[in-house]
Amino acid sequence: MSINVLPVFQAYPFLTRVSPRLQGRIRSELTVLHADDGQEFFGDGDPCNAFPLIVGGSVRVLKPRPSGRSLPLYTLAPGELCVLSVSCLLGDYAYPASGTAAGEVVAATLPKALFHTLLDEDAVFRKDVFGAFATRFCLLMALIEEMSMTRLDERLADLLIARGPVIHSTHQALADELGTAREVVSRILEHFEAAGLVELHRAQVQVVDAAHLAETYALRHVANAAGRAMGS
Repeated sequence: MSINVLPVFQAYPFLTRVSPRLQGRIRSELTVLHADDGQEFFGDGDPCNAFPLIVGGSVRVLKPRPSGRSLPLYTLAPGELCVLSVSCLLGDYAYPASGTAAGEVVAATLPKALFHTLLDEDAVFRKDVFGAFATRFCLLMALIEEMSMTRLDERLADLLIARGPVIHSTHQALADELGTAREVVSRILEHFEAAGLVELHRAQVQVVDAAHLAETYALRHVANAAGRAMGS
């Protein structure tokens, strides 16, 4: 049954450039999905039977750890392609991570068979999918390098400066974004507060001295990287 696909085509304009025949299949085979804040969009180990297209809200893709915590991989926003879904559909694998709605999510899905048809038959679709795959892969490699070369206090300082001056978030949510424990983030924030860099409130962090925070923590890994380069 046909549905109103205008929001989908607006969020993903490259779909308007595929052949008219395939556009017709997209219009008739799309399925609309809604997810509430915190609802699991797909789970670790779930079969990948469709290709998601986000129209509203965002989905946080997380890799579960044996410790029970999760490592954030990326956030999927409207107009972006889920490269994890691409990988699983191409390899016929189950999802190795989970996707959780961040806010109210409106999305549509392309069935697996149509995804493969578009990939096989339409150069526009194929170019955009593999272009997004390459871009996200580079970002994930940068994330791995950042996590291996920078300290957690530096990463937290970077996050606070980027989101500030007032960050409406719990310590648990910040910990989830950084892939660590809430207790660790709380200790670092308390240290920042004792140094006069931030003020802590319920579900809120206020950066009161961004310049000092950046000079002392957020840019340290830049200086360290420069020093390593000069010494090599």
